[in-house]
Amino acid sequence: YLTFDTPDHSGSLSVQAIKVAHKDREEFKVVGGTGSFAFAHGVAVFTQTDEQKSDEAITYHVKLQLEFPNHSTKLL
Repeated sequence: YLTFDTPDHSGSLSVQAIKVAHKDREEFKVVGGTGSFAFAHGVAVFTQTDEQKSDEAITYHVKLQLEFPNHSTKLL
């Protein structure tokens, strides 16, 4: 799970990470979310930054490409 709590967005994303190869760039499937990200699906791309100060801590840039279903209600 990825959790966000910012002035613009608050919620979490469920990310499916079946095979983690520990590369400099990883692409994972987004399979759902809560709050601002309710019912989201798409891709989360993790890219390792050059700011690695030790082998114990690695910093990643996360790019989200998300789609949301149409939540409009249909009146019969």
